[in-house]
Amino acid sequence: LSSPSSVFAISIAFAFALFIGLMFARLFSLLFVSLMVFAVATIGKQKWNFGQLFVMGLYATTLPTILEILLPLFGIILPRVFLVALLAFMLAVVFTKDSNQPVAKV
Repeated sequence: LSSPSSVFAISIAFAFALFIGLMFARLFSLLFVSLMVFAVATIGKQKWNFGQLFVMGLYATTLPTILEILLPLFGIILPRVFLVALLAFMLAVVFTKDSNQPVAKV
């Protein structure tokens, strides 16, 4: 275990496991936010199904991720900034989309 090659291999395996764990955490967060937006959209009589909202959320995670990385660099610490930004973005898209436009099938 003390050889450099074994330490490197363990480090790579740990980094890969951490990446996979964080990826699943993001997907779980997206699932939670998509369910919340779906409930609000259904109550608001919007024409979105859960699959469309989840796919939109996959694309929408980019901006909240960038915010989550950049804000601490400027000394701004906001808890749950990813979830709040993702929820706000998805709700904005759901309620500002023209209802006369057809919604793509997923």
